Amino acid sequence: RSFGGAEQLFSSPCKQAGSLIDPARAMPEEVEKLAVQIGESAGAQGFRGIAGLDIGLAQNGQIVVFDPNFRIASSTAQLLCHQSASSRAGLPASQSIQLTPAGSFSEMERKLRGPIADGWFIPTRLFNGEKHPLSGGKHIVTGFVLGKDRQSTSSAMQKLQDLF
Repeated sequence: RSFGGAEQLFSSPCKQAGSLIDPARAMPEEVEKLAVQIGESAGAQGFRGIAGLDIGLAQNGQIVVFDPNFRIASSTAQLLCHQSASSRAGLPASQSIQLTPAGSFSEMERKLRGPIADGWFIPTRLFNGEKHPLSGGKHIVTGFVLGKDRQSTSSAMQKLQDLF
């Protein structure tokens, strides 16, 4: 079964900066068919569980599978939760985000309540840096923001970053 795809964003060559789900740039049908075919082949070989496949589209239009991950990957939570969150909020696009805010965990939690309640931020991991001696007090906030399109997800990311 395919849960769809997320576009991988890069801040520079080989430096991934997150994932974007944009219905205006949906995964091509032939890519989804290939992903299902790979999954079925892995299943026939005994694999069970969630897999993520990095699939690229070359400039000549050739589909290239270059990094099959037979494990939960960085975009898995976003892919699994996107449809439900998007439907609830009425915002069809999503972009992943990770922040490492300083300060108290309770203050960070308070700042996130509004975006979560408003439905445009979906947390997938909140790490309390106060509880881990090697974290330097830095918390980890991982999740995704929702928007009506690619541009508004970028605005939502900036709005969330501005809270910290």
